[in-house]
Amino acid sequence: MVRSIKKHYHWLVALLVFLEMIIYGGLINSASVFILPISNALQVPTAQYSVATMPYTVVCFLGTSFSGYLFARFGYKKVALVSIALVAGSLVMTATATNIYSFALSKVLFGLGYGACFTAGSVKIIKDWFWKHQGLVLGAVSMATGLGGSLMTLLLSRLISTAGWRSANWVAAGLMGCIGLLYLLLKDRPEHLGLRPYGFGSLPKNSKKAPADGRDWPGYPMKEQWKRPTFYIMCVCVLASCICLYTTSSFVVPHFISIGLSNATASSYQAIYMLTLAVAKLAIGLLYDRFGAKPVMLGCMACAVAGQAFLGWFTDPVLSLVGILLFAVGLCMTSIMIPLLTAPLFGYRASLSVNGIFLGLSSFSALFSNLISSVCFDATGLYTPVYRVTAIINVGVTVLYLVLFGITKKERTKT
Repeated sequence: MVRSIKKHYHWLVALLVFLEMIIYGGLINSASVFILPISNALQVPTAQYSVATMPYTVVCFLGTSFSGYLFARFGYKKVALVSIALVAGSLVMTATATNIYSFALSKVLFGLGYGACFTAGSVKIIKDWFWKHQGLVLGAVSMATGLGGSLMTLLLSRLISTAGWRSANWVAAGLMGCIGLLYLLLKDRPEHLGLRPYGFGSLPKNSKKAPADGRDWPGYPMKEQWKRPTFYIMCVCVLASCICLYTTSSFVVPHFISIGLSNATASSYQAIYMLTLAVAKLAIGLLYDRFGAKPVMLGCMACAVAGQAFLGWFTDPVLSLVGILLFAVGLCMTSIMIPLLTAPLFGYRASLSVNGIFLGLSSFSALFSNLISSVCFDATGLYTPVYRVTAIINVGVTVLYLVLFGITKKERTKT
């Protein structure tokens, strides 16, 4: 029994990360259920509630950006356990908050824990344990955020209505504690159990179609990356594309209502959109394993541009549905596609560090995107103008990504 568990420990690691992503993703995607109950209880307007959560975004950006250093210095397991403890502690602080200031401090702690060990941490541990099927496992793990959002929204909404928002936060803290106990079983690397990464050394049967995933290319160390224009081009690509994509993703239901659809139709489109996003993450992981990063990136960006164009220029219900389905695929550029791009573009030596920085930029971009969309709506009564502009900007971002792949191709031939 023990020998069998050890042999298949890779999949136990994937399962533990999947469960962690359900809870983390669920807490993030269900956060809106707390807005009115907490605002009313603390006697503050919703605008002040939103301001109180803004430091969370900044702290999350910093935590994610430094995650590569933390993993290299302390190992994944220690960072993950501290992260889980911080998030659980922040939920306890929220449950006991008596004013908006203590609530804001709890969100800062949440941002520290979440930023240090959510997507960046999952990428780190999956790449350490899986040589083969990295894209598939990352896609499956990423799906857990959508699943967790659905499950946690149902659970927490029910708890809020029956026992109050403070009890709901206590339950959420307890769930984080359970994940922490499970993580005590985790090992940082397969070598610690005398194992190799799953599928280590395996190659595709047709070498001509082997994806350039960066595992065979060291690239430049992080201290050199700071001096290279490719690093800053990637920063621009990530920041610009994420700002453009979040202007749409954060306002799906209000957009459909603003163009004349009913609340029921807008909500159903939102549900279909979230389901499509979950399936798209898994599909992108599979396609990455089969074709590599470049064609998958092009497909995602094409869907992003087409989706925002449909949403920006058409108000027909059918075409709007087509637009949000295409956009759901494109939105993967803000999450799973970032870690899938780092090793092929920068090599394996710096991939952990640059991955944390780029994921941090993805989180940070929400500060700008929400403001841009809100200003557009206040000025015009619609979100469509900003969608048209961002679709055009994403065309330029796609060109920059192609430039990056061209530079990388030349660098790989030299080394």
